[in-house]
Amino acid sequence: MIAEQQKERAKRDAQRKAEIAKGEAQKRRIEAQGKADQITIEAKAQAQANKIIANSLTTDLLQLEQIKAQLEFNNALKVNKDAQIFLTPGGAVPNIWVDAKGKEQKAISTQN
Repeated sequence: MIAEQQKERAKRDAQRKAEIAKGEAQKRRIEAQGKADQITIEAKAQAQANKIIANSLTTDLLQLEQIKAQLEFNNALKVNKDAQIFLTPGGAVPNIWVDAKGKEQKAISTQN
């Protein structure tokens, strides 16, 4: 009789632990799906924002931004009068010449 009660108690204990484990697993699945949904929503929003920005870029706007960049370089030249910065047309990487104060000038370029 005591053995039967212990057996029943152990069975109920095992069932209770199994239900708790199932609940925890389901909770974790729901949380993981929620995080995945959040990431997907954020990625779609970022992609949409990128499309809007890309569609808003015009040749005139890009030229304006190039002029602004040239202004920044010109302002940098006011600080360092020994540097010469040249922007190449079409938004390519600028070439920078640094005056070595009496030594021959060396071209520094990231272009090949």
